[in-house]
Amino acid sequence: MFKRKRYLSFALATGMLAAQLCNIAPAAVWGAGAAKATVTNVEIGSDVWETPVIPDAAVSIPGVDRTEISLNETKSDGTWKFLYKIPDYTAPDGVPAPTAEKQDFDFSKWASKEWKNIAVPGEALMQGFDVLTNNEYYYQRQITVPQNFAGNRVLLRFDGVYSNARVWINGRHVKTHVGGFTTWDCDLTDYAKPGETVTLTLGVAELYATTKGIWNPEGKCVNNPANATEYAHHDMLGILRDVSLVAVPRDYIARVYVNTDFDAGFTDADLEVTAQLGLVSKKAQLFIELLDGNSVVTSAVANFTASNDGGLTAAKKVTIPVKAPRHWDAEHPNLYTLRTSLLVGGVKKQVNEEKIGFREIHYGGRDGTDVNRVYVNGKEVKLRGTCRHDVSEDLGRSMTREEAYEEAEAYKKANINFIRTSHYPISEHMLDACDELGIYVEQETAVCFQGPWGDVASKYEDFGPQFTEMVERDRNRPSILIWSLGNESNYSKVVSQSGGDAFGDERAYLEDVDRTRPCIFSFPNTGEPDGLKDIYSDHYASVTGGLGSSTMPRLHDEYAHIPCYNLDELQRDVNVRNFWGESVKKAWENIFVSDGALGGALWGGIDDVFYIPEG
Repeated sequence: MFKRKRYLSFALATGMLAAQLCNIAPAAVWGAGAAKATVTNVEIGSDVWETPVIPDAAVSIPGVDRTEISLNETKSDGTWKFLYKIPDYTAPDGVPAPTAEKQDFDFSKWASKEWKNIAVPGEALMQGFDVLTNNEYYYQRQITVPQNFAGNRVLLRFDGVYSNARVWINGRHVKTHVGGFTTWDCDLTDYAKPGETVTLTLGVAELYATTKGIWNPEGKCVNNPANATEYAHHDMLGILRDVSLVAVPRDYIARVYVNTDFDAGFTDADLEVTAQLGLVSKKAQLFIELLDGNSVVTSAVANFTASNDGGLTAAKKVTIPVKAPRHWDAEHPNLYTLRTSLLVGGVKKQVNEEKIGFREIHYGGRDGTDVNRVYVNGKEVKLRGTCRHDVSEDLGRSMTREEAYEEAEAYKKANINFIRTSHYPISEHMLDACDELGIYVEQETAVCFQGPWGDVASKYEDFGPQFTEMVERDRNRPSILIWSLGNESNYSKVVSQSGGDAFGDERAYLEDVDRTRPCIFSFPNTGEPDGLKDIYSDHYASVTGGLGSSTMPRLHDEYAHIPCYNLDELQRDVNVRNFWGESVKKAWENIFVSDGALGGALWGGIDDVFYIPEG
């Protein structure tokens, strides 16, 4: 039973006023589906960690043919090169250390014959390069910035480089990044001019164990928060996801946050669009349209003024009433298009589009709901799920868009409505599939096995960037139901060993930037403090025991591990694997009827098998 309050506010912008401010005709601003909108100034961001800016690639920019250009090359035709040797990092003329004040380096002195062809994206090991941890390996290719990028900023975008990366353009160091499964940018505007061809060099290293290398010269025990080599059982390294060149206007849309707020009967809704712009012009307008197919449902406009310090504008929230929108849930994955257009002096400078869904989550007793249940659009959900990994026969811990959709479609056919992204954020390709097909997602940051059995935890400063990048990129996704702070880690040891309260700060960051979803700490190995989570995580509980909870939802987000490690037993009795389904049946029947049991995720959805070349 819902007991909802509705808050009314005065309309601060109307179609005619907006038209006067934009100096264009009212119909051109509002369109046929115009509605009165409320515009308010809001504070966004957090004092815990800085919120990154990851601007969406535009649909259109005046004068630019293609606003995003793929730099992938999956055929290993020589476009991308790989230096399969470990340079002497101790030599006086060697590559500067990642801690060096100056990191410029002339890579042209390395003989061209030493560079081998490699496909991108894809793990290096799957392509015959037997890499070692803590050492830096180098990718290289030529990049030509299109002439029609002139007048725009040029971003080099990586959607996932595992795990530590350094970027050079013509030997000039541009950026260092830590974290292997999130999207990040390098601003190349001052390094590569339109029409110019430059040499991109990317250094990649995996931090793990005690191997000596340029990232671990003293041979200490080190790791990165993801710990992905640990559970992949091979040395992981490489460009795992897409690489692209992106044009961004000087006046640009820095971020757009979307939230939907239904009325008490879950019939009508408010579409809340919060935006920030980066402006060199003094003033601009953001024109917002909601489309159902090709038809405009409603529209609104907000007016922005450049900041005095040259940074981003103040954030504005535009609240737009929408009559009877179709809901998004796992059974009805109805998607709309949100189109945002940036206008300066009435002229469009940028148009963005993204798919959104009208989906509202209730948890923690909000609006009179039960504290031990989760509701989507007013209806209790039970999560019939599985854990899963990125894995490809050819690419290792890397997947194509086609493989992602094939996997998601298989889940839907198996009556699965939920995936846990163990143990790193999934790609945008997989999220697209979940949004379109209707699959709930527990999006887990790339933190795993941090200090659970006495091994050293990663540095505190390595947790924040990848967590904030995950939330910033993915927060508008209707499929994401839960944020996960990490997997099977020791809370107290991370605090004492990392130099900070990483998990506590992940939670605090979410408190500041996104409380529309619950968060979970996926089965910590020690008792974490109260208030760290909204959902209790349980791994491998007895299938015949009590699986519910009266105080908060209990999610068995890792259970019924498929027989695979008990090799001796499997050799003696092959029917052990056949009988696995019996335990799944018992567990699910118990979960389904247990009060406060939110659901479960099998381990795991697909075989995590790597085809490593011999020799």
